[in-house]
Amino acid sequence: MDADIFCERWFEIDKLTEFDKEKAKKAWGYRARCVRLLSAVLNKPTNTVDKWGSRFEKMPKDLESSLFYADSIRLLIKTMPQDLLYLYLSKNQI
Repeated sequence: MDADIFCERWFEIDKLTEFDKEKAKKAWGYRARCVRLLSAVLNKPTNTVDKWGSRFEKMPKDLESSLFYADSIRLLIKTMPQDLLYLYLSKNQI
């Protein structure tokens, strides 16, 4: 998954119109939040992620699958009933 799309989905701006999406991306702090998010998810230093370009177009292609997996887990957790999630966490002592 492309890093720019991953950030759009994570911060829930993917459903906006193109105009509103671009406006959200240009808002103060959006890119910095994406850098921190990608850094945490991919376990890369923030200064490395920051060097991947304004829309992260220089991110190594081999990391795209990791973003796809992370997004899949995000979707599962988001759609999972909360009581089921809490039951899982308590059973596994997480």
